[in-house]
Amino acid sequence: MHPIRKITTISASLAAAGILLVTAVPSAQAATGQPSLRQGSSGLGVACIQWEENKFFDDPRTAIAVDGDFGPATYNLTHSYQSAMQLQADGIVGPRTGGAIASGIQVTLNTYPGANYQFWQGYWLSDCYGALPTNW
Repeated sequence: MHPIRKITTISASLAAAGILLVTAVPSAQAATGQPSLRQGSSGLGVACIQWEENKFFDDPRTAIAVDGDFGPATYNLTHSYQSAMQLQADGIVGPRTGGAIASGIQVTLNTYPGANYQFWQGYWLSDCYGALPTNW
């Protein structure tokens, strides 16, 4: 079961028992409906992709600028990320790739205190949830 669905199920069970669970996990509705991101796209969603893919590979030789512009370097890194995650490697960030990226960001935010910082043009890392296409 997907971690978000598991947490949602547990939250619903606790709510039925009269227990309120407060969590930093984004709701499924937060990112649903965002368009796919591809070469030519720009903005927060692209910056989130660039940040997470850089973190995922953790290699200064392949790191790209977090500039919010989906150009050839972002396409190539996205293609490599998709291959590594066993996703369809087409260089387009749709719901499955966006969900994987959002999950990676979620792990960072849940694991490291203080990880939610302003990472690009005044946006917080947690703002990525609403900027990525996901299948949550």
